Amino acid sequence: MAKTKQIELKEEKKDINTETLKEELKEYIDLEIKKEYQEEINKINNKLIKEKNKKIIFRNIIILLLIAIIGFLLYLLYDNNYFSKILVKDNDIKEIKKEEDNTKKEDDIKIDDKEKDEIKKPSLTELKDKYGHLIDKYYISDTSKYLDDYYKGNLTSELKSYLTLNNINFNDLEIDDNSNIISEAEFKEIYESLFIDKYEGLNFDYNGNKIRFLSKISSYITEKELQKEKSNIVREIISIEENENKILITCVEGKIIDNKLYNIISGEEITDYSGKITDYKDKLNNVTYVFANNKLTSFSK
Repeated sequence: MAKTKQIELKEEKKDINTETLKEELKEYIDLEIKKEYQEEINKINNKLIKEKNKKIIFRNIIILLLIAIIGFLLYLLYDNNYFSKILVKDNDIKEIKKEEDNTKKEDDIKIDDKEKDEIKKPSLTELKDKYGHLIDKYYISDTSKYLDDYYKGNLTSELKSYLTLNNINFNDLEIDDNSNIISEAEFKEIYESLFIDKYEGLNFDYNGNKIRFLSKISSYITEKELQKEKSNIVREIISIEENENKILITCVEGKIIDNKLYNIISGEEITDYSGKITDYKDKLNNVTYVFANNKLTSFSK
């Protein structure tokens, strides 16, 4: 009996040691995983800091060189009495302008309403040459998650982030483990060149690729390597209006696949398509883009 009890005690002790070993092994594995994750984060952070420091140093050098060049040029102008000559010329010009103003007051020509109406308004072609480029930076894939928001005029924060990413050159992005890293500074700069509202970092979708914003390292990280996706959406400008400080550009837009024209949202095929989408504007999607200071403020269907 004593031997049996001793064997049972040994087996219990063995079981206890096994459980303890399992717990210690589990804790060790957890610590190693956390350590490896933190090391990867630190590596990414260090890369970003190095790149940022390089850009800052280069920028400062350029600024100093420009200041030195400007200072040298100003010295040369001063040494040649250029500024004193300018002041003398300005006084002469002011006297001439006074005489001209007095003459104009005596013989002022008034333009009546008929003459104002006869002033030529710019054609659509001229307005396209002047403002058409504004909409080139705003486009969306026909497979995008935000397609409905886009053509309903819902300019959401996620949609604006999507449109911002479309303006980044994917070939210049850093690649780490089949993912791209985008610095928040670069993303914010492009965002603020496209939209007038305040930038905010957030997660969003890019044609099925999940884009995560990591505030701790001030970067965006993609789920997989980014690829430019060809959009089947085409557009034609049908009107441009200059309204005080705003520019309104109205486009007719449709989707063309295998030379067949479709409504972007309903997917309905335009059966009599002849190659010119403006002939079917009543059956397609019409969007008016509103710009202020060359930035998109809103759009509506």
